[in-house]
Amino acid sequence: MTAELNANPYDTPCPEIGNVCRDLIAAGRKISLRAVATELGVAHTTLSRDAAKRSQVLRCQELAKTVKRLANNNRGRLGEGESLLLAEAKRKISDLERQNAVLIASHQAMIMAVGELGGMRAWRRFFEDYQHILDYLEESGALGQKDGELTELDRG
Repeated sequence: MTAELNANPYDTPCPEIGNVCRDLIAAGRKISLRAVATELGVAHTTLSRDAAKRSQVLRCQELAKTVKRLANNNRGRLGEGESLLLAEAKRKISDLERQNAVLIASHQAMIMAVGELGGMRAWRRFFEDYQHILDYLEESGALGQKDGELTELDRG
């Protein structure tokens, strides 16, 4: 899973396509299958017939739109190349937010399953040495109302 998180979607499956697209963005040129193919020195059908490479170019086109939007919104405040970095950072933040939501949902399900299988006693044993985590889960609303009420009753 770590390799998947660290992989740059603009460089997968072909890093050369990612580099060409970044160069096109930096030059302010439009990203298209033909433009990328021309820069790579291959026929555009080489890219259009390969679903993975075509998808990679589409991702790079989305990146170019984000870069252009950021550059327009921050005209005069961003240096050259900063909008590309900002666009990539925004994509990474979005991915991490999505991953965080999945992790929260899976942990909520796990906590509920432990509670249902062994009741509150098993649930408290599961978090025996982790009171700070229980407090954090309550503060962030990850326990839900039903579980939060149970922990309050159990503390009393």
